Amino acid sequence: MPSDLTWKRPPVAIEPDAPVFIVGAADGGAERLAALLDTHPRLSCVPRTGLLADLVGAIERNQTPLVHYGMPEQYWRRAVAGFYGDLQRQHAAHERKPRWLECVSPASLSIDELDHLFPLAQFVHVLPRASRSRRRVAADRRTGSQIIPGRYLEVSTGDLMSRPEECVQRVLGFLGEAIDAEIVVDLDPRPNSYLRA
Repeated sequence: MPSDLTWKRPPVAIEPDAPVFIVGAADGGAERLAALLDTHPRLSCVPRTGLLADLVGAIERNQTPLVHYGMPEQYWRRAVAGFYGDLQRQHAAHERKPRWLECVSPASLSIDELDHLFPLAQFVHVLPRASRSRRRVAADRRTGSQIIPGRYLEVSTGDLMSRPEECVQRVLGFLGEAIDAEIVVDLDPRPNSYLRA
């Protein structure tokens, strides 16, 4: 049997309301893309709190005491993902939107870690123009290449800054969301320059 088959993940159906993770540095365009997508009537960008990374870190730090409960580490990870996903779904519902998305720094959680927590999620990886953490970006890209088609998309920061409308339309198509005419992209490249008609 070819060795490359051992790391391929099994096919998983993509759900229409699956969570979305925008992975990228805050100053590399990921926040801009998340804010633009938040103007879509079905997508709610949840607050960037670092809570998920803290919860995952707590599981790793507390493996010795958690062993006393007789559950494997994967049980606790599923419990954290369930709790966190419910919290974010409630936030999206409060915004009257069915789907949540979150901007995640690759320094806090890798795509591999997120994929294990949320095996039905979709990932939009915003590639930086230049990065001090080339290894982490390369590792995330490797993981992305192993995820089934339809769950991972790469977007360059250069494209996002130079052709924002085209980039947002591409991402919405990947997510299976209708391209909403009400999403208006201000061409001003400064952060927080997002408009809704």
